Parts: sequence; structure tokens; C-alpha cells
Amino acid sequence: MKQLRILSLVILVIVPALGMAQVASEVCLTEVRTAFKQIDAGELMKQNTATQMEYRHTYVMRADKEKKEVTAMEKRVYSSKMFLHDSPDALEISDASEAFNVRKFQYVVYRTRPTLSKAQVVPKLDPGIFDHCTVRECHFVPSPHHDTLSYKRAYMTVDEAGQKKYQVKNLEFITNPLDTTLVFLNIEFTDRSLYVKSRFEFMEMEQGVEVPGSAKAAILDGEGALKAEYKGFTLQDYR
Repeated sequence: MKQLRILSLVILVIVPALGMAQVASEVCLTEVRTAFKQIDAGELMKQNTATQMEYRHTYVMRADKEKKEVTAMEKRVYSSKMFLHDSPDALEISDASEAFNVRKFQYVVYRTRPTLSKAQVVPKLDPGIFDHCTVRECHFVPSPHHDTLSYKRAYMTVDEAGQKKYQVKNLEFITNPLDTTLVFLNIEFTDRSLYVKSRFEFMEMEQGVEVPGSAKAAILDGEGALKAEYKGFTLQDYR
């Protein structure tokens, strides 16, 4: 009888704890969904004003036998008409009509069909992935930039169906709890991905930036030739 009472007390303690953990996980997932909207191309291209983001991207390519980390500063601009992605090697800009891909070290500009499907910061990653996520850890961590502020860390694993669709095994979101801004995003990919892992450190988000009227207006002059800043480049049309 005494053992039964002890067991009952243990159950009474465990059940509320499990309930609290479940609530905490749901709250954490809701916070992550909100933070992801800040970098979701679908959301950004619905807005009336253009948004520019700058971030440090660190990644490891699966084809690299030495698995070296590569780090680069990148910039993206989103508006209701187009998106732009500027990296050390290339500049890509697309609207609904066409796209231009400037290969900086090859001195060539490719004119192609629209590439809006590539607008996501992480290729193919959209809010649907959160339907496949389970929160494993959700807690505060020290901020590397602020002595008196802690960031919020959410670590999630992706189920089998989600891994198959998104080629992602787990996600780690680190946000500023004061305004739910996204600070870091860490991703571990499945073996099918070109990447082993990626890390994004978001440095700046600015709204209301000016954008060209079209992708063509950003690259070509009024006569349809490459602008002066692309002197020496070859324009190749693959539309």
C-alpha cells in the first residue's frame, strides 16, 4: 500500500512536468515561427516596402573531402517585385519576368528565366518545415554581444518526412527575446544535400531600402547593354 502511494505521488509529479514541458515546447515553436518570418522570402515579398538583410554565412560543402568551413558576407534584398542576392562570387537578381546572374570572377552575365524559386535564404526551406519539427531544447543562453542580455535558443529535430522534403536533419534558432529578432540560424543537412551544415549570423535588417524598377534596370542601361560597372563582362542570353 505504501509503495502504491509513492507510485501515485511520482505520477502526480511527472504528469504536470510533462504538461509544462509540452507547453514550453509549443511556445518555443511559436517563437521560432515568428522569427523565421523575418527571413522568409514568401513573407518579405508580400510587403509594401523593400527589406535588405546582411549576414555572415559559414558552411561546409559535402563534396569537399577536407570539410573546410567557408565563410562569406552576403546581402539579400526583397521587394514585392524582385529579389537580389549578392555574395563574393556572384550577384543574382530576379523579377517575375527574367533574371540576371553576374559571375564576378568569370566576367560573364547570364540572362535567364526568372529564378524567384531560389529566393529563400536557405534553399527550399519554407515555414512548412515546422510541421515536421520536434523541439528538443528551449532555454536561454549567454549573448556573445551583450553582457546583460541572454538570447533564446531553440533546438529542433526534423522527422523522416520533413528530412525527405527539405534535406534538413535539425535546426537551431537563436533569437533576441526582447524583439524576437533572429540572430543565428544553424542547420545540419541530410546526406542528400550539397551541404553538410550551414550557419547564418544576421548582422542587419533594414526596411524601406530603394530598389530598381526591374531586374533589367539593375543590370542594363537604356539601350539594353550592360551598365558601366560591368565593363569587360560578356552578356549571354539563356532565356
